[in-house]
Amino acid sequence: MGSKGTTVYPKMFNLDAPFQMGTQYDAAPQEKGALYKRKTRKERLEAKAEDVAKRHSVEYDAMEAGQEYNAGKEKRLSKKSDRIQKRLNKL
Repeated sequence: MGSKGTTVYPKMFNLDAPFQMGTQYDAAPQEKGALYKRKTRKERLEAKAEDVAKRHSVEYDAMEAGQEYNAGKEKRLSKKSDRIQKRLNKL
């Protein structure tokens, strides 16, 4: 690649181009305004509950099928699912 002590940059680094990082990131949120809609607390909790339910079902299905599973993980996911559901019920 090069002699000892010299740094060789791959072609992806265009060192001759001016540095313009700020302009490309400032314009993006304005152009795509609708895409950056903030989710409500209920939507965030529902998404989290769905994720936990998927992970819990994997462990529960393995237990039901008699396969090797992590009992501690299954118990933790069950408790986490219950906590999230209680928070959702309060809303």
